[in-house]
Amino acid sequence: MSELPQVASVSEILDYFPFPDTIRPAQRKALAAILRARESRKKFVLLELPTGTGKSGVAMAAAGWASSWGNGAYILSPQKALTGQYMRDFESVGLVELRGRASYACHEFGTDCETGSRLRGSETTFSGFWVASLSVRAAV
Repeated sequence: MSELPQVASVSEILDYFPFPDTIRPAQRKALAAILRARESRKKFVLLELPTGTGKSGVAMAAAGWASSWGNGAYILSPQKALTGQYMRDFESVGLVELRGRASYACHEFGTDCETGSRLRGSETTFSGFWVASLSVRAAV
């Protein structure tokens, strides 16, 4: 794990919040929890927040902050519609979309790349589990 950044308060993470004039109390608490996890040397942070909390802003702030000290971050989405929303809202600030092979066309076989890989005989999945994920390539 990289060396811990010197952070006096949640204000450093807030610098990466994409909507600074509209941060809600629940978002501030979530960012504080992320800070505490980092200060406690936790390797991973998983937040579960209710609908309407503003998870996208929290995720982008956390990802931008993590990128600033070199580790980067992934934002996982179980729904393609939500992935599209993230890309519409945040692609301009460095968000990069990564998808599983089944989301790409395999022109050689006229199918998706996951199926094409099996037809080619070069199947290398991780138990068949692929997740559409989002990654921040550079600091926000």
